[in-house]
Amino acid sequence: MGSLSQDPVLMEIFRSGRDPHGAAAERIFGAGWGEEERYLAKAVNFGFLYGGSKAVLVNRIMDLRGYRPSVMLPNKQAIIDVVDNYLEVFKRALEWRNEQLASLERDGYVSTRTGRRRRFRLLTDTNMDEASKACINAPTQGLASDINNLAFCQLTEEGYRTLLSIHDSILLEVPVDRVAESAQHVKDVLCSVWNDWVPDVPIEVDAKVGATWGSMAKLDLQT
Repeated sequence: MGSLSQDPVLMEIFRSGRDPHGAAAERIFGAGWGEEERYLAKAVNFGFLYGGSKAVLVNRIMDLRGYRPSVMLPNKQAIIDVVDNYLEVFKRALEWRNEQLASLERDGYVSTRTGRRRRFRLLTDTNMDEASKACINAPTQGLASDINNLAFCQLTEEGYRTLLSIHDSILLEVPVDRVAESAQHVKDVLCSVWNDWVPDVPIEVDAKVGATWGSMAKLDLQT
């Protein structure tokens, strides 16, 4: 979303390599933030990413009281103040979201940066809420999925035994004596494809290796 919206605060957070939820907590609550404030910032971050309006974000935080009451703010007005502060901090991201909504209402679809469209052929009062969420989520999560699939296809064409593409992960089967070499190459391919489509925000790629899915352990890669 940082690259798509060109929000300067989001761009700075991702370029610095900082924890985005902790950075959002610092922007909202100030330098004295802790794990409870980070938890709230994370809830708002994901709520915003999935297309939540101000009212949805407020209700999302209020609904957390049953799961983690220790992080709850004293009253609804305090929650509204937090959401207002968040939307002011990331105001360019909010403008981009409104632009996406306008595009959806005008064209009936939104697109990923690669050109893949998420269509809503008939917008009604019944499906407008779902469409509003999808028109934010589709360009962001959709672009990440497109990049993952492009890298998957490239690795397959190069002769790698690619098994599955799962969300933002690629599962491969390689000979034991080629694990380190293959993992490094997969990272290089992912970074290359990412930079083709998202040149202004870096990507972090981790690798895990194991004989089974449950036994995988992290493998250190070159930067």
